[in-house]
This record gives sequence, structure tokens and C-alpha cells, in this order.
Amino acid sequence: MTEQTFDYVLLRANSDLLRSESMNAGVVVFNDGNTCVLIDSSRKRLPALHPDFGRMDLSLWAEQIQGELRKHPQASQRVMLPLLCAPFKVDNDLGRTTGADASAQAHSLFERLVGGQRASIPALKSTIVRQTKLARELRDWFKAAKVFSSKVEDLSKHRVIANYPVAPASDLYADFAMMNGRLHVMETLDLRGVDHLTPAMRGSAAIKGITLDEVGESDNAIAVIMASDYGIAKPVISLVSRYADDVYELTAQGEKQRFADFMSKSLHCETMLLPLN
Repeated sequence: MTEQTFDYVLLRANSDLLRSESMNAGVVVFNDGNTCVLIDSSRKRLPALHPDFGRMDLSLWAEQIQGELRKHPQASQRVMLPLLCAPFKVDNDLGRTTGADASAQAHSLFERLVGGQRASIPALKSTIVRQTKLARELRDWFKAAKVFSSKVEDLSKHRVIANYPVAPASDLYADFAMMNGRLHVMETLDLRGVDHLTPAMRGSAAIKGITLDEVGESDNAIAVIMASDYGIAKPVISLVSRYADDVYELTAQGEKQRFADFMSKSLHCETMLLPLN
């Protein structure tokens, strides 16, 4: 098909005078009896500018404007358009585009100038550290013993709380904490099934070590650890352990019972005398 040159204008939507915000709302490509009018009817962009735009059938309105314009020659269309499209405003600048079909050019311009834009940079990665399997197992154990709470204020009620804010300004939160005369802060390190240490594992262990190092001098910093191969896991276990006042290596013989006895005594809870599974 032979390419043609088409004139086009943008339609702009405006908020109230006080806010003075503006947004591209549609595009009109002129071509006598084949003029094409497209208005954003997605109900995502324009209602953010003003809620009234979400109450209008903008797709039907575009068809009605288009049908009326096609009844008149192009010179008359450009004069009539501001009257037909109110409260949208016709942009002062007249553009030109080249193509074989007015409708195709209108859709191309609409996608480029009116429709939602695609992100050009990667999405931000979440900075939230996922809970270890060991932490989930301990949480379930605490819940079964009815000593778990998600509320910091329940520390004084002999409850184990999760995500204790050790140093909120530095985004350091411990896996668990409890109070019994003094504060006990726990971090978990789960290296079961690990056959080699990755940079992510080393980084996570470093953060846990820093968190324990931030625990007050009068408080008790505890590391709870499980590993399948201590030869492989030793470097990160040492990294965390050096900042802990007490370390429970639950895969070692007798350590589960020692940890269960400590928790039972600290929380005055006889139901925790048996070790966790």
C-alpha cells in the first residue's frame, strides 16, 4: 500500500485548576472520511488524575467523536474537535506521521504517547531476608507449646516473639527473643543439605553475626544452628558463633534436649521439657 502523511493531535486530560495536573488522554489522526479517534478507556491512568474519568464510558465517547468527525472534511474536523472532545483539551501542537493507514498510525501513536509505559529498568529485589526452615520449625514448636507471640509487648508475659528489633535503624531484626530476668535474643542458622557455601549463605551468616553483636552487653545473644556437614558449614558457623554468648548446635548429641530444657526453664513452661523433633 502507498504510504501517506497524516496530521494528528493529542487530547489532554486535566485535573481541577487548583491541582493543575495534565495527562495525555487520547490521539486523533485526521484523514477526511477515515479519521481515527482513540481515548484511553483502561480506567487505570485517567481516574488517577480525576475520579470522574472513571465514571465515563470513554471508549463509546471516542466512537461518537470519530463518527461525527468523519461526516465532515478534514479542515472542518480540526475546527470542530475542541467542541466535541470537551472537557479534554486539544493539544496546540499539530504532529505528522507517515504510514499506509490512518487507523494503524493512530494505534501506533496511542501506544507510544498515551498508553501505559513499560519499565526500562529491572525491578528492585526484595531486601527482606526469608525465614530459615529451622526458624519455621522453632516457630511451630513455640506455637504448639502456646508460648509464641508476634507482639513485642508480650515479652513480659513469658512469650517468645518473632522478628525482634535489635537495631531497627540498621534494619537488624533477630529471629526470636524472650525475656526472663534479662533479654534473650536468638538467631537461627540452617545449613542442612548444604554441600557448598554460596556467597548468599556467607552474607546471611554475616548479617546474623552483626545482629547478635548488636545485642546489649547485659542481654544474652544465642545462636541456634543445624547443619548436615560441619566440615563444609564450619566457616559460617564460626562467623555467627563468635558473636553469640551461647550456641546450640541441635544436630549434636544432647543439644536438642539442652535447648529444650533452657527454653522450658526460661519460660516456666513444663510442656517444653521434651526436645523438639
